[in-house]
Amino acid sequence: MIYLTKENNKKTINLALFISGLLLLTYTSTRACLLSFTWDESYSYMEFVRNGFSFFSQYDHLSANNHLLNTWLMELSSKLLGISEFTLRIPNLLGHLLFLVFSARLVNKLSSNFFIIGSFIILNTNPFLLDFFSLARGYGISMGLLMGSLYFAYEFIEGKKLFICALYSVLFAATALLTNLSILNYFLIITTLFLSIYILRMVKDARINKKNGLFKPISESLLLLLPLSVLFLIIPLIMNLKEAHALFYGGADGFWKDTVFSLINETMYNHVFMSKLRNGMQIGVIAVLATTIIFIFLKLRKDKNDFKNSYLIFITLTIFLCFVANYLQNKWMGILFPKERTALFYFPLFIILMIFLFKALPVKSEKIFTGIILFFCLNFIVNANLHFVIQWKGEADTKDMLKYLIKQKREVSPEQKSITVCLPMQFVTDISFYKNLYQIDWLDQKFIEESCLPVYDYFFVEKNKLQNLRQFPYKIMKEYPESNMVLLARVY
Repeated sequence: MIYLTKENNKKTINLALFISGLLLLTYTSTRACLLSFTWDESYSYMEFVRNGFSFFSQYDHLSANNHLLNTWLMELSSKLLGISEFTLRIPNLLGHLLFLVFSARLVNKLSSNFFIIGSFIILNTNPFLLDFFSLARGYGISMGLLMGSLYFAYEFIEGKKLFICALYSVLFAATALLTNLSILNYFLIITTLFLSIYILRMVKDARINKKNGLFKPISESLLLLLPLSVLFLIIPLIMNLKEAHALFYGGADGFWKDTVFSLINETMYNHVFMSKLRNGMQIGVIAVLATTIIFIFLKLRKDKNDFKNSYLIFITLTIFLCFVANYLQNKWMGILFPKERTALFYFPLFIILMIFLFKALPVKSEKIFTGIILFFCLNFIVNANLHFVIQWKGEADTKDMLKYLIKQKREVSPEQKSITVCLPMQFVTDISFYKNLYQIDWLDQKFIEESCLPVYDYFFVEKNKLQNLRQFPYKIMKEYPESNMVLLARVY
């Protein structure tokens, strides 16, 4: 009877995780249909996907916008399903599915139902992370693959399963590297840690002896190193991108400000109320890291060999070594610190560290963990939307503006051969994408930065820059509060 109760309880937990995951996937899928294409997405499509990209033949300062695996999958998706915002974003929705599945499998390793559900919520309700599962960029795919890598890392380290789990983890990380170069340090670090742990386990278990020979451990070690072959592709790519000055996105103010604080800030989604809690969140990050270091120090004093089987120690080492790598790369090579979306991989790493710290602490910590769950739930509720993503909020209404112009052309001025819209240069690729998608040949673009003449038919400008057009006769056709843009029409 007890066995049946536990089994039913496990089914209830799995059902709760399934329903939660389904709701989140529905949310990101709906956004993938509705959100206007951003500059980065449009540039990837217009420059690479549309032209049948296979690999770089030349490099320029925007070549880093091409996230290889994402571009290849966008090409495949568009050929199989046609071209639309949704079909081009399907690869990242699959990345979200991977993230949901592997995060659910990972938190299921926790013993408490409360911590299982709570951990799943914390990992999966960051609005900044969810943005990238609804966009045709490489970050969403890489986060799904990263979560797969972290799950198999757990199975190898704490589950003490066969080395094949370590191989799966490294393979997932190598694949993530093809769509997000920021994963490079993580990939190299876990490969090194896995190999070290594997060798130490072989020595301890006395498997290297005359009877078994050296063939199996050596062959398995070499197999574990096989995914490193991806570096023959990635290292020249990074060097060429650096030479072309394409690796310009990042920060030079230090790891904490550029990486940690930028992630906190974007997680809050620039919300007026939630942003007031940024300092408290920074203190929370410091508290978690400090507690983890103290806990691990005390743990290793009791058993110095415990690190081979401790997932918490593995995650802590991974985060620390990623930080060291970022710091040294900045000091020695001038590479900018990861920032915002390029630092996104630190979020699941830190949250998993925090979760397994709470799991390992001998004292009761349900009240603190409840507070963290409520914070993430509140942050998701106040920031969830079907209209914009935080990093490209200013471009949220491009599609709506173009649809309005199409309607005006059809209903008001069908005889007019062409319409000219004057707008900021940041919209150039967005407009080009939609002109290609909707087969528009009657729309001309002029840029405010170059010229702005009263003969243009429409102006699409930021609301706070309306005073720059005071000398032109125009009327406001439509206002867009979220993006702070206004569509103006010339008065004849």
